[in-house]
Amino acid sequence: SVPALGKSEKCESQDESILLKSLEGFIIVLSNDGDFIYLSENVSTYLGISQIDLMGQNVFEFSHPCDHDEIRDVISGKSQEEFNIPRSIFIRLKCTLTNKGRSVNLKSATYKVIHCTGHMLQSPSIKKEADETTTTVQSCFLAVGQPIPHPSNIEAPLPKQTFLTKHSLDMKFIHADDEFMKNILGYEQNDLIGKSVYEYHHAMDSDAILAAYKCLFAKGQCETNRYRFLAKRGGYIWVVTQATLIHDKIHKPHSVVSVNYVIR
Repeated sequence: SVPALGKSEKCESQDESILLKSLEGFIIVLSNDGDFIYLSENVSTYLGISQIDLMGQNVFEFSHPCDHDEIRDVISGKSQEEFNIPRSIFIRLKCTLTNKGRSVNLKSATYKVIHCTGHMLQSPSIKKEADETTTTVQSCFLAVGQPIPHPSNIEAPLPKQTFLTKHSLDMKFIHADDEFMKNILGYEQNDLIGKSVYEYHHAMDSDAILAAYKCLFAKGQCETNRYRFLAKRGGYIWVVTQATLIHDKIHKPHSVVSVNYVIR
């Protein structure tokens, strides 16, 4: 028979469940060779692939080939200084879940953009051979993997302090959430239509914005770091943007939908 969980074990299990729900993602640990050392059990909720099927496998077998060089750069940990720097990467991982929530065979899996943010960790490993004992340092990448919600899956009305914008492929505004934009940023929709999104952020945020949108057009989705969005009457509002490339029925990209979160 299966032994019953003790009270402390039940509490730990409940605490872990609450933690994972609050993260809105899953925990992932990669060795510097790319092996999955650990994944939280809820990974199947986001990828449709179970924790057991992924553990011990290599991330390069489950990620898009065009992302492999970026992954290697993140998990390499070449210098001591790099271990103290937060790392962020958008990885396209295989996903067996369809848009309707059904599960398909791994061979039919599509790629889903997962935003992984975390740190490199180090731990000493002791090896004993004959009369010699050697100590080596092993490293791993500990991160939280979070999907970027597709605009079609976001329930209306949008949460407070959130506004929706739509852009052409050259990132010019073709739609803006009228009421919120007017109340918070002072813009009427006609103030923005036909204007480029690149005209409305602080110059010091330009490199980060360009990098984020480069990721968008390469991978289909991105999330910016917080940046300063220019208000009509002067000054800036701090914003984080989640952008998704929208495709037509023949899978040709035709527009970008951005969900913008005001964080002030």
